Amino acid sequence: MKSEKLIILCCFISVGIYVIIVAARYPSIPNTMSPGFFPTAASILLVCLSIVELLLTLFVYKNPDTGEENAFTQRGALSKIFIVNAMLIAMVLIMRYILPVLGIFMFLFAYLVLVSKQRLKLSVPVSLAGTAAIYLFIWALRIPL
Repeated sequence: MKSEKLIILCCFISVGIYVIIVAARYPSIPNTMSPGFFPTAASILLVCLSIVELLLTLFVYKNPDTGEENAFTQRGALSKIFIVNAMLIAMVLIMRYILPVLGIFMFLFAYLVLVSKQRLKLSVPVSLAGTAAIYLFIWALRIPL
């Protein structure tokens, strides 16, 4: 579990740094926020939180199990990574071609059912509430979908 977490955190850090570099190249508009402000702010937050979690994982958290398994030999770890990647791709395609709200709902629902192994009675209301919260946040910022 620890090596899987380290791989994921390193991926978050590298993607965050890449987005910061790309967003810095966006043209700036005088007296307004540049189009790269929100991607840069979100990426800085992602990188900072990932670095903190990486340091906590390496130096603070103790594994109660004495025999820690490798990420690729741990049962189901690699399949969960593939499932989440497939769900992210499906979410983007659904958001682009059908409805953005439906893409967000389907991602949250599939994550709860497939990865977290939650029951359907819990997954549906949590997915609906999460989709509503995300949609209201996007609506409050007046971001067009």
